[in-house]
Amino acid sequence: MAAEENATYVEYETFSAATITDQNINEFATHSYTLIEQLVPSKERTRICQRALELVENAAPGPGPGSFERCGDFHMEYLLESLTPTIGQVAQHVLFPTYSFFRIYTTGDGLARHVDRPSCEFSVSVNLGYNAPTPWPLWVEGPLGPRSVALEPGDAVVYRGLECPHWRDPFDGEFAVQLFLHYVDQDGPYAEWKFDKNRRLSTMPTAIRLAKHLHLESAGILELGPSRSVPLNPVWILVLEKLQSNCAVNEIVNDTMAKFHLSQVRAEAQIQSIFFWLEKNRLVYID
Repeated sequence: MAAEENATYVEYETFSAATITDQNINEFATHSYTLIEQLVPSKERTRICQRALELVENAAPGPGPGSFERCGDFHMEYLLESLTPTIGQVAQHVLFPTYSFFRIYTTGDGLARHVDRPSCEFSVSVNLGYNAPTPWPLWVEGPLGPRSVALEPGDAVVYRGLECPHWRDPFDGEFAVQLFLHYVDQDGPYAEWKFDKNRRLSTMPTAIRLAKHLHLESAGILELGPSRSVPLNPVWILVLEKLQSNCAVNEIVNDTMAKFHLSQVRAEAQIQSIFFWLEKNRLVYID
């Protein structure tokens, strides 16, 4: 669906990923994995790491003892999308991105030996940052045997997620922030897992248009039909009013931060959840 002139837009910062070498390509072909130093440049890595650490505050713990994870954060998804050609160069295939998530490990956490699910034909583990005496290695077992790969912040391991068992020994530091990016071959047996079988990635929409039947009452009531109405909290009211005024997404974020005294991370997270709820209920069209 084409974007209209009065649609709401958002822009992302661009960045340059590391250059893929012949050694990376040959090592991946032979071992089914390769280490890419500084895949994510320092400025982008620092920004995303700080975002992850802020999101963990006051959040419920993840599956591991003390760990926290989040899937589909739109900045992580943008990185997933942006790196698609780079990872495709390593794999020597044209790829579809599937999904991203990050996890924050704390003292004593580990990772059991496992292989990934079908949407992870080509997987990338990125070190976003850590506080530990030494780098926390990832063990990867390719056709020539297992290897311990130590990652500095910004470094990444690209590996065949379905074929290479991988694991981590218990962590002895304070925290480690890991980002996971996953892809499938466009012409391969797992191509149906494009976007993890969702309609699109969870990037912040580039264009949003309100459905004609969406109606926001002055009292902060969202009318969804003749027999259904939803009372809205103040953040929802502000976001919908801004969308009705065709405000840019960056402006909505800034106004939400100012009015409700939220950090940028918290404001963006709330706005993202609002957009996706509206899309799910067919109250906005997202391009």
